[in-house]
Amino acid sequence: MKKKIIAVAGIAVLLILTAVLIIFNHPVKTENPQPTESSTVSDVSEASEQSAEFDFVCTDRLCGCPETERHTTPDSIEVVFSDIGTIRKEYGSEKENGSEEDNFGESYEKEINGMNVTFKGDGGKVQLASWSDNGFTYTIRINSNDDAVSPEEMTDYIIATR
Repeated sequence: MKKKIIAVAGIAVLLILTAVLIIFNHPVKTENPQPTESSTVSDVSEASEQSAEFDFVCTDRLCGCPETERHTTPDSIEVVFSDIGTIRKEYGSEKENGSEEDNFGESYEKEINGMNVTFKGDGGKVQLASWSDNGFTYTIRINSNDDAVSPEEMTDYIIATR
């Protein structure tokens, strides 16, 4: 009886580990499908074909909106949060990739975790944050001034991005 319990417990552990490996090793692909009412985020992500040659971690929600698309090339990853905004990581520095030339009323730099981050926006709200770290450029963009966030909320997004 004791051997049966140990065998069943061992099989259960193997099944759980297999499920975890499948979830964490699911490849991200790069086609650009448009989500439909019946599609889910995983349906959209599965349509991509190339993967970047680096890892990318960011928040799973931007202004409360979940990830809806992911565009991936060997040199960049861009996560789209519906029509709210994007978070992007790419090889190179801001100067190499061209800085954002948007017309914002306010622009300033702030040091966050040893990185100089440029904030841009209007009325004390932030729509764009960009910085370079370890050979990569990062950009967080909120598409509409109506959805712009506080500097504190943008800082939370920046800290979650690597």
